[in-house]
Amino acid sequence: MVRCALPRVVAALSLAAAGCGGGSTTPKLGWGAAQLIGGGTDSDRDVVSGMIPRLAMNASGSAFAVWQRSTAASSATADIWVNHYDPSRGWGAAEIVASGSDPALASDAAGNALLVWAGADRPPRLVQWRRFTPTSGWGPATPVPIASDAAMAFSLAATPAGDALLVWTSTSDVWASGLSAAGVWGAPVRIGSALDSGNVSAPQVVLDAGGDAAVVWVDWQAIAPFGSSTLRGAHFVAGSGWRDAQTLGGGHQVTATRLVGDLAGDAAIVWVPISVVSGSPAFSRLTVADGWHDREAIGSLGAGMGPGQLAMGPNGTAVLALSPSAAPGAAANSVTILRFALATSTWSAPVSLALGADQSVSSVDLDAGSAGDASVVWSEFGSATRGTVWAADVSAELKWGTPMPLHGAASALARCGPDLAYGGGYSPAVRLDASGRAVAVWAEFDCSRWSVWANALL
Repeated sequence: MVRCALPRVVAALSLAAAGCGGGSTTPKLGWGAAQLIGGGTDSDRDVVSGMIPRLAMNASGSAFAVWQRSTAASSATADIWVNHYDPSRGWGAAEIVASGSDPALASDAAGNALLVWAGADRPPRLVQWRRFTPTSGWGPATPVPIASDAAMAFSLAATPAGDALLVWTSTSDVWASGLSAAGVWGAPVRIGSALDSGNVSAPQVVLDAGGDAAVVWVDWQAIAPFGSSTLRGAHFVAGSGWRDAQTLGGGHQVTATRLVGDLAGDAAIVWVPISVVSGSPAFSRLTVADGWHDREAIGSLGAGMGPGQLAMGPNGTAVLALSPSAAPGAAANSVTILRFALATSTWSAPVSLALGADQSVSSVDLDAGSAGDASVVWSEFGSATRGTVWAADVSAELKWGTPMPLHGAASALARCGPDLAYGGGYSPAVRLDASGRAVAVWAEFDCSRWSVWANALL
């Protein structure tokens, strides 16, 4: 991986690429009107598994949303759709850019984007990539030199200069390969293998502009009676190479937030070792000088808590948002946040936002700003009505702003279908640019068709 002579800035990560950790220097005017950016047609009636969008965004506010669309008749492969958000012009028209599965997307400071995907859902898998440039659009699909035809579960990160790092798994091994800004792939490198002949899955990567990288994945072993999962991590130091993989912790089942990083090459993840009774959530962090640290407790949070979602601003301040079901004894109608300061290695006290008495919250996401502020989004379902996607700002003083429904007032929908409790908004994602302005995307089901929506905090 080439070390760039640029300020160290974390770019995108994984399928749900991390934002650039925007600041708060520009006054925010508020969320605009929701906009349909994909789907919602008669052909979307037969969609299976929803059309859950992932979001990548650079410091200038250029964003890309990617999602898969498959039907019962074509479930072996899916159409991969992308829509581009230009902060000066808004969203463009959604377009099909590939056919396959496991899309991974990342963007750089110039507004270019990289897309990697597998051309089939079973081995042998032809792995391909395309590059988007603002002047020419999407270039041709080109094969990625992958060492195994069982490649799956891609995670992709890019530097502001356009260098990138791709990580993937192949049953029992974790692999990585770098892509230069000129479009040349390096040789695949095995960076980890499963313990005790197990399987590996769910890789995540973050990459800073200097070329340092952090990677985590889940290792599963078939140990009676229930099996066992281990969260493991690796570390790449530009000019030195890959460090040995380390075990971060484990349990019957490991559930983790996304991996995030800051502009100094530090990284962090929150995870929960689930056993017969869920264990206490743990915080694992990496520093360039010391590698992965031993697991740490998260303030006063106790057993029975879920992982929530984690974000980190460029100043090394992490913010954790917990869905209400994650808090022991808490009602299902609140969202809780905490902040971690890398400089002092301390967590703040949790601060909760109370919602309606009959509301239930799921799919919390957030992004953090440079001042320790954050933008939080979530899906909220009533006792008998459709779900709505909400957003709220959190100040640097950990004070909640007024929640806003991103799709405005929506008519009530009864329960619909055996697989979905309600129609409404699902799996929202939000990212901030360097000025603190936000873009949010989510999937929506109207009990008939799937669609993808977006809103922007101006």
